[in-house]
Amino acid sequence: MYPEEIETLIKSIVADGKYTVGEQRVLHAKAKQFDIDGDELDVYVLGLVDMVKTQSGEQIQSLMNGKMYPEEIETLIKSIIANGMYTYGKQRFLHAKAKQFGIDCDEIDVYVLGLVHMLNEQSGEQIQSLMKGKMYPEEIETLIKSIIADGMYTDGEQRVLHAKAKQFGIDCDEIDVYVQGLVHMLNEQEQAKVAQAETKVEEQRQSLIMGNVRKCPNCGVIVSADLDKCPECGCNLTNVAVLTAKQRLFNAIENVPDSKSGIESETRTAFIIKMFPAPSTKEELLELISAMDLRRKSEEDETLKKAFNEKYRECILTAKVKFPNDDEFNSLLALTEKAEPLNVGNKVMDTVKEILSMVKPIAIIFAISTAFKYLFS
Repeated sequence: MYPEEIETLIKSIVADGKYTVGEQRVLHAKAKQFDIDGDELDVYVLGLVDMVKTQSGEQIQSLMNGKMYPEEIETLIKSIIANGMYTYGKQRFLHAKAKQFGIDCDEIDVYVLGLVHMLNEQSGEQIQSLMKGKMYPEEIETLIKSIIADGMYTDGEQRVLHAKAKQFGIDCDEIDVYVQGLVHMLNEQEQAKVAQAETKVEEQRQSLIMGNVRKCPNCGVIVSADLDKCPECGCNLTNVAVLTAKQRLFNAIENVPDSKSGIESETRTAFIIKMFPAPSTKEELLELISAMDLRRKSEEDETLKKAFNEKYRECILTAKVKFPNDDEFNSLLALTEKAEPLNVGNKVMDTVKEILSMVKPIAIIFAISTAFKYLFS
């Protein structure tokens, strides 16, 4: 219907059953060189796309089973579509073979495009079953399987396969297309496995972040909350609760070894408090804020008091960032901050009293000294 260059471009465009805006612009630019109307061309292309889409898998499969073309052509078609693509190079190769049998190239293109569309919609298992037809003698098939095992088809492997293929009178270009299709399929399956493994790792990481873990009470190993037994020591984990952030912090504080002076242990405890990460969940933040507020107000040791206060401030900041304008946090903040001005005032009064107590003896001595100086002058 159109010049061969336009027809070739159209076939490559509709191969995936789509006609995108980018493809339309390319086709229109080429059509202008031949003075072809773009709207008319669009109607033609959209018709081909619709035809490719509407062909069902069963219809195409029945065509394949019916061997629409000679055995040699059918074998070549299967090897061409193995990777779900019908490239310009493959098309030229198939056209050359089709002309030897007097087969219409446009007709065979529509047939192949339909098969490609079906294969692109099928799962890997369906494609695998289609490829199990043993297209070549047993010795060749065995060699092909060993070649593609690593997902590569090197020049050295190609030379070996070509030499063996010539012994059986098999076309080397044809077998190359077949092997490259198998390699492509295997690589896609491997990529799918890698993606699945990465997804599993990410799920495990998220599980750790969200606290879906627990500590074995026997050996201390961190394990998944879904397990009934510890994989390390076999301890029964049924009914062992997940530790909250507050519990983990205070357990760490309790495990700080005592020292003779007490100063070293207090410094270690303060370090543990400061380095403990603020939790990310709302419930744990609320619980830890309350606990830190209580300890910062009741703790007598200044080092620990400062550490608890810093952790309290960090949790408050985390809550404001993660849960802005949350009613529960606002209510808790109103309670925890309420007594602070009074505490600050008490501290100021205590400081003033301390200064006066220190100044008072000095003032008395100064007054006596001045009196003696006045009397004996």
